[in-house]
Amino acid sequence: MCVHPEEERVRGRARQWLKAWRANPETGPGSAFQQEMDGLMRLGFEIRRATSWDEMFQRTDEILAQYPHKTVALKYRGISQVNRMALAASTLTAEERSQAESDLRRAVNEYPDDQQLVLHLARWHVLEAEVQDRVRVDRTKVTRLRDKAVALTGETGQRHPDDVDRRIDHVSVLMSLNRLEAMEPHIDMLGHQANSVPVSPLVTTNVVQLLLRRHALSADPGNTRAFSDLLSRAVQL
Repeated sequence: MCVHPEEERVRGRARQWLKAWRANPETGPGSAFQQEMDGLMRLGFEIRRATSWDEMFQRTDEILAQYPHKTVALKYRGISQVNRMALAASTLTAEERSQAESDLRRAVNEYPDDQQLVLHLARWHVLEAEVQDRVRVDRTKVTRLRDKAVALTGETGQRHPDDVDRRIDHVSVLMSLNRLEAMEPHIDMLGHQANSVPVSPLVTTNVVQLLLRRHALSADPGNTRAFSDLLSRAVQL
């Protein structure tokens, strides 16, 4: 089987990091653990390697069995479970889904401005609402879950109004819930922000993808000039 070169590099580093962590179980910035989590996140998001989330769960679960109060391990165990829910929610039990929410909530309480934490806690609410909707539970519970997802990304966006990534997160949540009317002012602002301030190629690509999805979902084309300018930038990346 052909293995992506980046995947092979990360796997090799992961083996080294795990050995280093077992010798010195630190989890702070720059630690072997943090480097391993960053590598698995890249594989999961950029290369779409689904097994990255399984590996992340196994690593963090191992750490938490020995050090149950390691907040950063709670963060990544929760993140891994949310992404596993997104891939196959039916394979996670209600207890496992509840544990993921608890992990993320505990971590957010300590790091309320951690973007990935807030986004994944919001995604948990979106995904849990889908699960509950399928089993036909009380509709008010489904609505509460979805409203909480919107509130989480909306509140962090209000605290960081110039952060394009956080606005992308909020728009993504609104779009996943088909709340197009609430999404419109934010997605127009995204186009403006990405065109007027320096952003990374990845952010530009994410904005373009959201704009394309908006155009596909909405009869109103929105600010076509801003969209055209942004798309021109994206194709030059």
